[in-house]
Formats: sequence, C-alpha cells, structure tokens
Amino acid sequence: MLFSSLIPSTVVLKNNRGGGRQILRRRRVDESHGHGPLDDTDRLVLGYRFSPDKGSLRDLRATAYATEVEHWMVDSLRTSAGSAPTGWSMGTMATTRIIGASADAEFGPVTLGFEAYNRNWDAWTEMAGMNYMRQYTIPDGEIDVAGLSARWLYAVSQRTRLQIGGRVDWVATSADPEKANTGLYYAYHGTVSTSRTDVEPSLSVQVVHEFNPRVSLTGGLSRSVRSPDPRERYIALKRKVGDWVGNPELDPPVANRAELGLTWSAGVGTLTATAWADSVDGYIIVYNQQKINMAPGVMNTRAQSYANVDALLRGAAVEGSIALSSRVFLSADVAYVRGTQDPIPELGIYSEDIAEMPPLSARLAARWQSPKLFAEIEGVGAAGQDRVDIDLNESTTPSWGIVNLKGGFTTGPWRIQVVLGNLFDRTYHEHFSYLRNPYRSGFVITEPGRNVTFSIGWRK
Repeated sequence: MLFSSLIPSTVVLKNNRGGGRQILRRRRVDESHGHGPLDDTDRLVLGYRFSPDKGSLRDLRATAYATEVEHWMVDSLRTSAGSAPTGWSMGTMATTRIIGASADAEFGPVTLGFEAYNRNWDAWTEMAGMNYMRQYTIPDGEIDVAGLSARWLYAVSQRTRLQIGGRVDWVATSADPEKANTGLYYAYHGTVSTSRTDVEPSLSVQVVHEFNPRVSLTGGLSRSVRSPDPRERYIALKRKVGDWVGNPELDPPVANRAELGLTWSAGVGTLTATAWADSVDGYIIVYNQQKINMAPGVMNTRAQSYANVDALLRGAAVEGSIALSSRVFLSADVAYVRGTQDPIPELGIYSEDIAEMPPLSARLAARWQSPKLFAEIEGVGAAGQDRVDIDLNESTTPSWGIVNLKGGFTTGPWRIQVVLGNLFDRTYHEHFSYLRNPYRSGFVITEPGRNVTFSIGWRK
C-alpha cells in the first residue's frame, strides 16, 4: 500500500485595480519504496491587470511564474526489480525548473505581447544492468525563450471579422558539456554539439463570417514553429538492450495549417464542425538509429533516437447538443485524426504511418437535469487502429465501447456526484494510452473494469 501526504496552500492578494498574486506550494511524498517515492512541487504565480478608463491603452496584463519539481522514480514495485540488492533495478532522479514572465497590452484593435522564460531539465539514472553506474540521462538541459507577438482585429463588415497574428521567438537549447555523453551523440549522429540557437517566426490569419445570428463560418491559415526540447536533442542513456540518445542536430518542426469550422447555434442546441490539415516540415518522430561511428564505451550497434520527417496530419471533429425538453438533453461528439510521414529508407524509416495516432472516437450521452438533481447515461467508444508504425513494432488495437452512468445532486453549498464507470465490465485498452516510447514493455495495459467513483464538494 502507498501512503502519501498532500499539503496544498494558496494565498491570493488582490488590489482594487485588478492586480493580484498567487503563491502555491505542493508537496507529495509517498511514504514507501513505491514507483514514485518522492514528488515535490513548488509553484509561484504573480499576476497584475490594469484597465484604465481613458487613453489608448484598453487593457494591460502581466504574469510572472516559477515552478520547480523534484521526482525520484524507481521500479521497486515492478517485477523488473527482481532481487536487486538495492530493492530496485532502475532509478531516476529528475528535476525540472521553469522561471518566466509574460505581458500583453491591448491598444484598440491591436494587442502586443512579450514572453520570456528559462526551463531546465536535469536527470540522472542508475540501473542494475549497468552496475548502477550513474548516467546523466538529461544532462542539465536548458531552453531559453524570448518572444514578441502582435495581433490585429479588423471588422471587414458588420458580419465579417479578420484577425491577423504573428510571433517571433528566439530559442536557445543547451546541455552541460561536462555531464553530456557526447560519445553517444558522436556514435549515432556524428556530432558532439551541446548547444543550438534558433529564430522561429509564426503567423496566422483567421476570418469569421456570420451568415446570420445562428450560423457562422471560420477559416484560417497559419504557420507555427516548435523548438525541439532538451530531451529530444540531448537525452543519453546506455543500456544493454540498446541505447537511447537524443539528436543534437534536430531542426524545429514547421507546421503549415489550414482549418475550416462551421458553428450553428439556436435556442434548443448547438453544433460545431471543424476540419483541419497540417503539413509539417520536420515532424519529430522516434526511430531506430544505427551506429555510424566508433566511440569509446559505446558497445551497442543501435539506439532509439529522434529524427525529422515530412508529415501530413489531418483531422475532423463534430460536437453538438440539443435540448429535447426543459430537463432532457442529448450531446454527442466524434473525432478523427490521420497522420502519415514520408519514409527515409537511409535511416531505416519505412513506415508511412506515424506512431501513436488515436483512432476514430465517439461519445453519446443523454442527461436529465433539474435544479438540484441530474442523471446521465453515456456511451464512449473507439474504432480499431491498424495504421501503426511498423518500424517500431507498434501493435494494432481492437475497437471498444463502454457505458457509464452518472448521477448527483446539489443542496446549498454541497455537491455530491457518483459515477459508475464501465457498467458492463468490458475488458478493453486504448491505443497506447499509457505506453510511450521508449518505455515500451510489450505488455498490453487494460483500462479499469467496472468501477465506482464518489465525489463530494463544497463551495461557498
């Protein structure tokens, strides 16, 4: 059994002009030698808002924040621990820290913004299979970001609105060269680089047209950029079954998106339908990289790593609700996404399907509600997924569907809710909902069977 303590405290101070600050500290310690014996989080958030009655400045918002997390992970409760002398065969001490601030000012139809932050990842790992040799898995990785943004709103006509936005980010990623296992970088990618700087511009254009008060159409084009994080560029871990190494030469993925949406709203219900497509230059995937150079201490011939590929992602979603009476409501939604990539045979990338793409999913619910009581029956399901990454031996998953029952009531400041999940006790598993590369064990992890959740809340 795991015993844990969670001690939250929040202090909020507000002034008469809308400024405020919030301090939050959370500490959770599992008092056992479980999978996560330590999880310590500290958060600080300071916010300020100013809305003058006169002048061109309409609104000014500023936020400063800081978070630090320490997390100690071991496999002592897993069969992989075996009879290891320490009680665990693999342990990782991970810390992460982020310090940043953002501000935006609204001047009529124009909003200007600024954001800057520093994020640090640091982790070391010890494994019984490697004689508990300490390895700096994420070698004090840093990412520094400074960004400027602008947004302009323009009424083309009484029914048509135009929004144009842009942002430029300066991004620097680095790893501590004293901790980084540059031998792994050289063995698999032919580089010993531990730093890189990118300038990343983004742009978006959106048009909203209202045909009438009930129906509107939204269309948009955008270009967005994401910098690879320190894990994707600088992670390094030697293992008996194959190494795991980042790729310091990864380029930032650039996504060009087209999106179209239709919204219908009336007194009895709403319906929203969207469709989108992303053409991504440099989409980052996990793949198996062969060793290309000899390096001291690197004995394996293959590692899991990261590569840029050209990819196409497209999807659609429909959601809606309707009131059958003053107390009976129906709601439903369905979503689908498809991801394909261009193979790169010289890197051993032959699959045209991107890993971990969710299958078609849907939800249908009927709800009865009075001012104090509600009851709901909900069906949730997903189609089978057979479009999988054959290079990573990704497995197909079958279709599934379950039924949930919900009910509750409100009295005064109290709210009580009961959920009976998976009413018919179906055995099913989602498409890799808990199985992430490269922590692949080959075991299927099923979702809970029939279960009951009870919650009670108080609000003044």
